[in-house]
Amino acid sequence: MKTNDQHIENTASSSFTNFTSKKTNHTLPAAPITLNSFVYQEYVHTSQKGMKIHFFPTECFYMVYCWSGGAMFFNHGKQKRIRPQESCIIYDAKGSGIFLDFIKTGPSRLFIICFNGGEQMPNDRESTCFYKFKQIFKDCASSKQGFYIGKTNLEIFDKINTITQMRNSNVANEFILEGMLFHIYGLKMIQMKEDQNGTTQYRGFNCWEMQQLQSICEYISSNPAKEYTVEYLCRKTGLGPNKLQKGFKKMHNRTIIDYIRNIRLERALELISTTNMTITEIVYSVGLSSRSYFSKIFKSKYKMSPKHYQQLQKQSQTDSGSFSTLA
Repeated sequence: MKTNDQHIENTASSSFTNFTSKKTNHTLPAAPITLNSFVYQEYVHTSQKGMKIHFFPTECFYMVYCWSGGAMFFNHGKQKRIRPQESCIIYDAKGSGIFLDFIKTGPSRLFIICFNGGEQMPNDRESTCFYKFKQIFKDCASSKQGFYIGKTNLEIFDKINTITQMRNSNVANEFILEGMLFHIYGLKMIQMKEDQNGTTQYRGFNCWEMQQLQSICEYISSNPAKEYTVEYLCRKTGLGPNKLQKGFKKMHNRTIIDYIRNIRLERALELISTTNMTITEIVYSVGLSSRSYFSKIFKSKYKMSPKHYQQLQKQSQTDSGSFSTLA
């Protein structure tokens, strides 16, 4: 099957100084990033010595996502382990922070998202996202002891991978990042509700399979003009066709063909916006061969023809230039 054209004010800044570690044998690639109710940070820990993480002095949740290696924490005197590609929700009722230990097999890479309830007025708290998440968490049988570890989830994997590649360098990115953080907690909420109702039908992917899926998605994004077949993608990933199709559907809610088509359209939109290439040149540069087909799928996605969009871009640039001259 071919897939060608035919076919902040920083509300927790003071808390950053409260980040502590009983040992110093770990690496913090970047400072914690705060977006209103959220703080997130990536950790690469190179020893087995534990560390304490403390972002907020008030009630909050910590989501610990394990990329590789592993982490452990104690709960009611029992040791609980977070394995690669698993995400764990830990409830910090008093805002005292959490303490993690590490396994002995090598470096551990973690991504931690803290969700803070803040100090809501009694009449307002039931309407907050934090309160609603807390209620689902409390109702989930497997979270009764203050934590929840769900099955591996490709959507969470993909969202966290995207966040690690973004920077909150402008206001627009901050909006996007905060939305993605809510999305991740929403996905965990769905997991908990499915576990509670006994309706989960998700068949997990192991660590290697998830890495192969992520790798091929990045490859397609970087090489949209290449002609792809399912057979080629299976050879490149080592995954069977059914597993590959399920992975794309679960990670992106798209079929393989639809994912590749969408990548090509996004690349075409970028080229129209940033270059002087003609529409025909752009069609071929993104791996398509029919301008009429390209116009059809472009209009279906963006509700205007590529030519109209190109004209709007040129008009916008002209207007901006005129404004600068007048200024």
